[in-house]
Amino acid sequence: MDIQKEKDAYLGELLERDAITQDEYNDIIFRPSVNAFDSNYLSARFIDNINWGWNSWQAAKAKSVPEVINVGNELQSWVAVWSFKARHDREDYIVVDANLLAEKIENLTGANA
Repeated sequence: MDIQKEKDAYLGELLERDAITQDEYNDIIFRPSVNAFDSNYLSARFIDNINWGWNSWQAAKAKSVPEVINVGNELQSWVAVWSFKARHDREDYIVVDANLLAEKIENLTGANA
């Protein structure tokens, strides 16, 4: 998810849970250069709390969502090791056991394959 969508999702969640009002939502500015929120009107303590939540949101997301590139690289390496050649109608095919592949995906992502 790109940072703009992530920011909107976070602030939307705060708004939905009544942690901030619509006026506060409208006053909050995101500063990508420092990956933090700011406001010309809201108190520094209020914005510090918003930023603490943002940092926690980012940390939790990083721990719970595997990076697609890492998963892709891991799968590519796994397939290279666990695939084998099979011959059918005088042609060679690279084959991977579907059950082993499903187990590997489950281990990498936590999803039930």
